[in-house]
Amino acid sequence: MGLALFTRYAAGTRYAALRGLAEPATLDVGPLDMGVEDHATNAPESVRRTDEALDALEDILAIELLIAWGLLADLSRDTLGEGARLILSEVDQVFARLPKDAQSSDLHAAVRLALREQLLPAIRAAIPNPT
Repeated sequence: MGLALFTRYAAGTRYAALRGLAEPATLDVGPLDMGVEDHATNAPESVRRTDEALDALEDILAIELLIAWGLLADLSRDTLGEGARLILSEVDQVFARLPKDAQSSDLHAAVRLALREQLLPAIRAAIPNPT
């Protein structure tokens, strides 16, 4: 639990980075042709910043999961809702594959990878189709 709670500082740093990346990338494009104003989409920069923002968001979500898992570890899973039980069970499986002396960076990397490959697919499968 201590390692999971310690990661909140990293989450704060990544949150600040995410806020900075949320600014429009198309502002402040300087003159492009010998001092004559021109129009530039700055699309490549927008794509790069979006990719960085998604990366920061994945870090934050992984840390939130680590903290939630640590805080709820001692509670009876029967007291939780179906969604929380599903997610915590998936995180339990992720941690079961790690060595007992895993560093916080190992926990974070494993949960982050599991978000895409294990947790989100499990959530999607558990949500009933509205049709």
